[in-house]
Amino acid sequence: MSSRVLTAVAWPYANGPRHIGHVSGFGVPSDVFSRYRRMAGDAVLMVSGTDEHGTPIQVQADAEGLTPRELADKYNRVIVDDLQGLGLGYDLFTRTTTSNHYEVVQKLFRALYDNGYVFTRTAMGAISPSTGRTLPDRYNRVIVEDLHALGLSYDLFTRTTTRNHYAVAQEMFRTVYRNG
Repeated sequence: MSSRVLTAVAWPYANGPRHIGHVSGFGVPSDVFSRYRRMAGDAVLMVSGTDEHGTPIQVQADAEGLTPRELADKYNRVIVDDLQGLGLGYDLFTRTTTSNHYEVVQKLFRALYDNGYVFTRTAMGAISPSTGRTLPDRYNRVIVEDLHALGLSYDLFTRTTTRNHYAVAQEMFRTVYRNG
């Protein structure tokens, strides 16, 4: 008797071409599994797409002088072409920026929120005054010796990798400690 099988493959970030190490981790194993299940007579749906949100997209977009959407558009096509060139058998390879994706994610999130699995909480974070954006973890790193010199606790301080952001983060946390 045949089964219905969903192969939900990891969604690679659209922040650059995928090298063979990436593809061997997410694409090849799922393709082999799906091919095996099809040969066994199962109805298989293998789906994935490019993840076009988050820190990896923003960091690479900044590095290339592009908007996150321009970067995602550029690398989605490269990734799709590469995966097709390798002969991977996706039934659907889409993007996290499609209206369908937004609708499905909103429905899932709303169900989780309405049932108490997601809740509102306030957390501290560093903000860039030049862009108004929060500084993702990849722009920050803890520098303990600087914290001791400033008399700050390391658990609330992150040092950014650029001098401008570092000075801003220092002043922001000094203000938090003075006012907090």
